[in-house]
Amino acid sequence: MSRPARAVVAGVVAAFALVVLLATVVSLLPGHSRAQEKAGYLWTNYGPRLVVASLLAVAVAGLAAPGRRRRVITASVAGLAVLCSGAQVGRVMVAAARAGGSVDPVRALALTSAAVPAPDAWAVYNRVAGRDLRVAIWKPHGTTPAPVMVGIHGGGWIDGPGQAESYGPEAAWWAARGWLFVSVEYRLSTATHASWDESPADVACALSWTAATISRYGGDPDRIVVTGASAGGNLAINLAYGSTASSCPGVVPAPRAVVAVVPVVDPRNAYDHGIPMPGAAPKDFIRNYLGGSPEQHPDRLRAITSATYLSAAAPPTLIIEPSEDGFIPSEAVFAFADAARAAGVDLTVARLPVVDHFPVDFESLSAQANRTIAAAYLRDHVGITGVNES
Repeated sequence: MSRPARAVVAGVVAAFALVVLLATVVSLLPGHSRAQEKAGYLWTNYGPRLVVASLLAVAVAGLAAPGRRRRVITASVAGLAVLCSGAQVGRVMVAAARAGGSVDPVRALALTSAAVPAPDAWAVYNRVAGRDLRVAIWKPHGTTPAPVMVGIHGGGWIDGPGQAESYGPEAAWWAARGWLFVSVEYRLSTATHASWDESPADVACALSWTAATISRYGGDPDRIVVTGASAGGNLAINLAYGSTASSCPGVVPAPRAVVAVVPVVDPRNAYDHGIPMPGAAPKDFIRNYLGGSPEQHPDRLRAITSATYLSAAAPPTLIIEPSEDGFIPSEAVFAFADAARAAGVDLTVARLPVVDHFPVDFESLSAQANRTIAAAYLRDHVGITGVNES
């Protein structure tokens, strides 16, 4: 390789290392900004890959940089990138372990998305305005009756790619551990149609249907857990805390526990302070869900705010939350947790540093942490275990 070519390679290596260092510094800054959200997204979904790339950068710098002095400087900068990226990944691993979960950084290196396994069954739990509302069911591997996980997808109450199917990889993970997984379709809002009252009623109806029917599929109606992420976390908590009566036949039971990941428990705070990301702005989807601004609809805002339903009768609750989420600001989630505990709720918060609101990859750091922490909490704190869980 010619000296000019080696200089170019060394420059690329140095530039990459500086990006890693900048992402580390930005993610450690106080407060919230779009730059911090982008850095958090980078660590959430690509952290272990950045460690490997930084290690390669050190090797390339040592071989390619022209001149001993330039090799030492470039390799040193790349070495700092190794230390910073390794420390960031390590922080997530330690936090997950302290919360009872685990993270395998090697699995997080996967460059392909997880397969979306088809449900084992579909069922209609209600029919509204000429539309069938369905649940997707993944049956447990192993002995039945199995504990039941009812999943409520996120997406800002306006989106949910495939709706019920979107939980496929997570559902398969739980099914492999002896759980029966039920994923719920519910009515969504648009710019011209608010669903602030419809979405909660739908998930309540789905829970009622599950309690009455799930034994036919191998589920145990006495061991139902409700889970959801983001907007789904809001619906899961509000449902578990008794937000709405279902118009469907039967009683809406209290689940044994609720697990919420990055939940939108305080829509007003998210509306005012949430950092918009490309294609997703809290102000926009909360306005759609309410049918206007919070000022225009204070009663609707109160109806979707999780603190409205706080009482000591709430089931055991786990919230898994990034320490520095700015999209749906973490401070409001932690404030809700404090208020819930003051009201007598048995609530646990698992905080994850470094990561953000959007674990896109199934094997990303926070996605692994979320499900393993949830499984440990349900086993150790609630006493619910799938037959195949170790």
